[in-house]
Amino acid sequence: MTTYVKLQNLLIGLMLTCSAQAAQTNDDKTNGYQIYQTLHVSISTHTNNDCTRLNVYHPYGKLVGSNTFPYEIDKNDTATFILSEGIATGPDVTLTYKCGTDTFTVRAWQSQCWLAYGCDAHGEIISHTDALTLDNPVDTKNASRLWNQFGEVHFTVRNK
Repeated sequence: MTTYVKLQNLLIGLMLTCSAQAAQTNDDKTNGYQIYQTLHVSISTHTNNDCTRLNVYHPYGKLVGSNTFPYEIDKNDTATFILSEGIATGPDVTLTYKCGTDTFTVRAWQSQCWLAYGCDAHGEIISHTDALTLDNPVDTKNASRLWNQFGEVHFTVRNK
């Protein structure tokens, strides 16, 4: 690749980044973070029992503001929380819940948003007992620095 083409690509990237940042307002921030730096995670339970959190493994990122990892999710309800990027990583969390006598473990993570694109959000079902079903594939929406959109991961748990 010639030096001219490399310089041209660099200038295009800078223009995209600057135009995306210029379009932002103070309302676009989520407790000090840009919207695209956040991952919104929700868990819906369509079960016969309330679900109680057994474990949380949160190696990367931070909870935003007054958000907490839901301790209890009422049956037929949805719990949501927001994570932000870390210094050099995207957010990542693994949660285990118990609904009556049944358990499930899920993981949500997002790539760090360095470029205008590439802020991929992911949801993974790690395990669940036989009496539960989790919607698969997991419902996800990627974050975008260019469009200043947050990432989303939504898990749905049901009784069989």
